[in-house]
Amino acid sequence: RALMVASEKRAATVKSLGESSCFKILAKDIDRVFGNDLETVLAHNMLQTHMTGLPSFKEAPFEVVAKLSNAGTALKFTEGEVIAAAAQSELRGLYFVQSGEIGVMSDDGTATHSDHDHFGDQFLLDHTLEFKHTIMAKKDPRVL
Repeated sequence: RALMVASEKRAATVKSLGESSCFKILAKDIDRVFGNDLETVLAHNMLQTHMTGLPSFKEAPFEVVAKLSNAGTALKFTEGEVIAAAAQSELRGLYFVQSGEIGVMSDDGTATHSDHDHFGDQFLLDHTLEFKHTIMAKKDPRVL
C-alpha cells in the first residue's frame, strides 16, 4: 500500500531474521521510473487492457492504445457530481469507470455504467458526432 500512496506512512517494520538479501522498491522509485505513482500506473494499465478489447480499438497498434491510455487522467467524483454536461463538447471522449458508478443521460434515457465499464469511445473515433449526454457520478466513481 505504501507504494500506491507515497504520503502514507509505513505500517510495518522489516527485520532480517538471519542472513538474507532483498530488493527494495520505494514509492519515489515508482514515481521516478514511470513519472506517476503506482496507483496511476496501474489505472492506466487497466484502461489500456480494457481498450484493447473494445471493437473500436481491436485493430489499433499496441503503441497507439498505450499512448491513448496514458493520456487519460484518473479522477474521483462524489455522488451527484456532474462529470460532463451536454453543453460541454470539449469534454466528449472515452470515460472508463475504474470503480463505482456513473449515469449517462441522453434523449434516449439513462444508462448506468459501473466497474470496468466504459462510455464514449465513439467520440474519439468520430469528431463530427454531437455530444448530447450528461454524465453524472452515482456511487463514488473513479474514472479515467
